[in-house]
Amino acid sequence: MIVVGHKKGLLAQLKAAYQRGGMPAFREVHLAALRQHWIYRTMWRLVDFASPISSLLTLASDLDRRIGEVGLSAAANAMIETLAFSWEKRLPRKDVEILSTAPLLIYGNHPSMLTPFLIAAALNRSDLRIIALGYVGKLLPNLEAYLFPLQASQRRTLRGRSRSGMTHALSLSLIYHLDGQLNSKVARDQNQATMSKATRHVLGGGAAMIFPGGGGKETRGWFPGIGIIAANLARAAGCDTVYLVPVRISNSSNSRVYSMLSKNPLSRIRRRLLYRQPMQLTFEKPFPLVSLIKGQNRSPQYLASLLQNHYETLFR
Repeated sequence: MIVVGHKKGLLAQLKAAYQRGGMPAFREVHLAALRQHWIYRTMWRLVDFASPISSLLTLASDLDRRIGEVGLSAAANAMIETLAFSWEKRLPRKDVEILSTAPLLIYGNHPSMLTPFLIAAALNRSDLRIIALGYVGKLLPNLEAYLFPLQASQRRTLRGRSRSGMTHALSLSLIYHLDGQLNSKVARDQNQATMSKATRHVLGGGAAMIFPGGGGKETRGWFPGIGIIAANLARAAGCDTVYLVPVRISNSSNSRVYSMLSKNPLSRIRRRLLYRQPMQLTFEKPFPLVSLIKGQNRSPQYLASLLQNHYETLFR
């Protein structure tokens, strides 16, 4: 039995549980607090009315269990069936074999928390990996086997997170508060090691996805991480077999996800009026990495800008 103390002790227990065992441990302490403390229960009902956090915790728990049982792609497809939303995938028919078997670096926009799972469901590759911030592995511990974790090198502001919508921004603020912050040099060193692992995975025949613009609305230049990986791949033996795969996700947003999870009558109206179109994944034709990057002895930021300009031209 979990003993939950006074308010200050409860917050400390929630944070300690999250850092010890990720979201499953946090959820265990949270559910105990709901049973034992009427003040916490009342406050949480107010939070849930504004944002369906309880439903999101349940969804994450179910998804994490399924990933452990059947793997990422099958779990992603099961989650889509549970949420019961319509979606479409558009794959270049002549390149299905390349998408299924070749070494790939997949990249594109990231409008909602569903993005990596939509891609995993569409491609159905057991060797597909996600390059993402490390807190994702604490939210879904069974996803760590499919994750190349990056560390945030600086504290993200609420203003910066608001590109994903205010509800999601508040959720991320809670996560970052629970997660703590690494020293910037330690974070950079860990990220360099992660990029090297991702490079080796792709060169070994695997597939990796990265979202160089971050999450939410696309209002800025891409981060240099994709340039680092592209440069590493272009310098390595065997790079001639690596393909770049741009992908574009449409009609998807975190606001839509929260609307699907919410029991609020207003959310039901929004689903009928605003979110009737299916989510769409459009994969562009895979092209050899060397056709764009080979011989580009330039900085990672330059290569990131090069790939961004090419991407925006493809999906203009």
